[in-house]
Amino acid sequence: MYSSILNARRLVPVGCALLLTVLGATPGLGQAPGLLTTAAELQDGEGYDIAGPRNALQPANERVWVAQGRVRAAIQVSTGNRIHAEDVTFNSVDPNFNEKLVAVEYDEANTRLFTLTGRALYAENMTAGVPSSRVSYDLTPLLTWTNSAPVDVKFWPGTPFVFVLTSKSILVMVDNGTAGFTFQSAANELANETSGFLTDATGTIDSFKFALYDTFELAEDANGRVMAYVRARMGGFGGKPAPRGLVLCDLDSPGGFLTPTFNADLATGGRRFAFWTPIPCLPGSGTCNGNPAYEYTINDVQVVGSGSGPRTAYMACGPQSQIRRVNVTNGFTQPLTLIDHFKLPGNPEVMRLEVDPTNANRLLAVSTYNYHIVTLPNGTPTSLPGIERFTVGLEGPHDALLMSMPGRPLVEWTLGSYDVDYALKTVDWTGATPSLVYERFQMHRSDGGVMIPPNDVYLPTISGVVRYNRSPSGTWEAIDASYQPNETAPGVGDSSITEHIAIGSNVPVGPVRIVTAAVKQGFAGSFDEWLIDPVTKNIGPVTRYWFNPVTQSGVPQWTGGGFYGNDVAFVTIQGQNFLLTDVAQFDLNEAALVAWRWDTTGNVWKPIATAWWAGGTPIAPNFEFLTDTIHVDTSNAIPYAFVTDTCGFTVIDLAGLTTSSPKMIVRDRVDTGSVSSVASSAHYAPSIPFKQCRGLVTAGTQVFACLRESTQPGGPGAQMSSWTWNPATGLVGGHTASITSTAVASSPTNPNGDWSATYRCRFLPLSATGDCGLIYVCTEASLLEFGYSPTNGLTYRTYWKSDYSAPIQDALPYVIGGRQRILVSKDQETFAIVVPSTTTCP
Repeated sequence: MYSSILNARRLVPVGCALLLTVLGATPGLGQAPGLLTTAAELQDGEGYDIAGPRNALQPANERVWVAQGRVRAAIQVSTGNRIHAEDVTFNSVDPNFNEKLVAVEYDEANTRLFTLTGRALYAENMTAGVPSSRVSYDLTPLLTWTNSAPVDVKFWPGTPFVFVLTSKSILVMVDNGTAGFTFQSAANELANETSGFLTDATGTIDSFKFALYDTFELAEDANGRVMAYVRARMGGFGGKPAPRGLVLCDLDSPGGFLTPTFNADLATGGRRFAFWTPIPCLPGSGTCNGNPAYEYTINDVQVVGSGSGPRTAYMACGPQSQIRRVNVTNGFTQPLTLIDHFKLPGNPEVMRLEVDPTNANRLLAVSTYNYHIVTLPNGTPTSLPGIERFTVGLEGPHDALLMSMPGRPLVEWTLGSYDVDYALKTVDWTGATPSLVYERFQMHRSDGGVMIPPNDVYLPTISGVVRYNRSPSGTWEAIDASYQPNETAPGVGDSSITEHIAIGSNVPVGPVRIVTAAVKQGFAGSFDEWLIDPVTKNIGPVTRYWFNPVTQSGVPQWTGGGFYGNDVAFVTIQGQNFLLTDVAQFDLNEAALVAWRWDTTGNVWKPIATAWWAGGTPIAPNFEFLTDTIHVDTSNAIPYAFVTDTCGFTVIDLAGLTTSSPKMIVRDRVDTGSVSSVASSAHYAPSIPFKQCRGLVTAGTQVFACLRESTQPGGPGAQMSSWTWNPATGLVGGHTASITSTAVASSPTNPNGDWSATYRCRFLPLSATGDCGLIYVCTEASLLEFGYSPTNGLTYRTYWKSDYSAPIQDALPYVIGGRQRILVSKDQETFAIVVPSTTTCP
């Protein structure tokens, strides 16, 4: 389903050796290699906007377009199939780097498609889906305000004017067709607002702190002036995320859009701003009437009315406000006033709202639970039937599009958020009750990836798993038929969050299977399992294995909630197959490892043992203690699991799992906030402030752990640290070396990014004994490559970075076509295949 962007990255030669900061050891110096190269990369990612025609009565020639990651995808209306040949990436600002897409907007009358990226505005003439005459405008010189970035785009029908909403202003652009865009004017009065006045006497606008704009709608007011209705985040209430309010901008349509302004008092030279918020409390607190202020937020606005008649804004809001109807007639000169509001069953958050274009008394609402028709004046709702009910997602649809299709005069496409089952849904609103037309997979976010070489990659999608396949031409595409939501039965609504993913080849004997950590309140340590068809390589339906820490023997002190699990790992010991999952009780700073054994009698996994430990000293009051990753070492006579957590890591002996009374034994516990500045056999020396341990690997008699930067003022930055350990006893010895983020930043192969956090690390062994190789560290925006050998010790080598800033979740080594490669999984874009810098011991 997704096409690949094959980037042949340039190899940058580096001619200097790197001197590393080493504590307690002096590793040899190695020649710094060139930047890691990319064998293949997909830049599809989270979809934020959708555009298309209102009239799709000729579906063979019609498209909808989705802005997703760095790719604009085209989808055929009649089938919902993606048209890979029409994928487009945009890079007018810098041809070496593709730009992240922000929004798309379609002028159906002129078949003109506008695409907004984080750096530029584009326009194309579209005929039967084929773009022509593409023009662009670099917006970066106009983004002069702090934290200013493009966030939305709209056009005004019948004119050449296109409006770009940035997080701080509105830009007026003129579309000159094949001659390109010109910048005309801007409204930026609120960019750094410090003094102003409300439209009434309740207070001043600066107390609300309208700081960042999110999105907007355009409509003509009763006085004939075109207005922008902007949803903006208000920092004055405190708490995160900040709730959104509505602020108005007069775009100066009578004057040819030459002097757009947010200031409603230009006539007297004063400063007054027109805005409205559903929060019934004044700023100053993160709560209102005992509820978080964000629960009153505005998610969507639609303004209706025509001619000189009244203008009504219908607003989709948080669970405390739900659906609000507000009089916005002549909003710059008259107060905005609440008419009434309506509630939906179950008190959900209302994310999207449309007014039926043929009936102003019929509202089409999408909540976090369902799709609803709300009939006015009493607000009576009807909802999608329970048998077809599906999770819409806690963030709701990012965007929605109404259109007419053959036999279906009113269909809505919704582009969902990251925690939905299928992300792109089409719902028919024609009848008295909404009905599902079809739904299709659309990638949003992912927490890792695994592979069956050479042509199949599997990604968890927060609420499911999908397979990507490499075609004979070399492109990678998601296979629609392979996608499996992790509902145990369609429509039951029991989706769980998929965290890390693991793959087992013939573990146990039989089909290849993949598992993901399943996260649901009260059931940490659980997992979801899918079998892979050996012929098609597609994914079968999910099987869920619940683990309830409250009732599980071995951890009797655990009661109540506060549980979370994050990782899964396969291990085979003496011919028996096991699966390991982690559990954290973050209210008590305690953790456990759970071992599941494959029961050949019932062909199911059964929990057989737990190992429990105290988690150590928390980082700060109210800071949650969480386990993070599981690393398994089976290279010695005794198999071990290493579990990282917020305060350090724990070593667990797995040898007892194969006995008649299965057990696991905690052999050691290391607090990684107590790494000594000199070599010592003691674990604890409080000379370095606390740091989180986010990833761990072993090589020979060394343990390497990735530590997040200190959260204490003046504390050190992120680092890779190592300790000796004894495979015969499992005990960890003295701290041997550290390479800090400062050393990495000053190296010839500086990734030029903030290495403050690590998401996990992986080891690529390059010797028969496994005691030397490469360590790959996943950070916010770069993949760092370290080397280790008994001769040269620990060294930083180089990095890989795509033209994106999403965190890298995992970096698993695979042999593809006889060559060593790294599968790099990205959080908000799909994956890349990266070439290691060497295939010999560093």
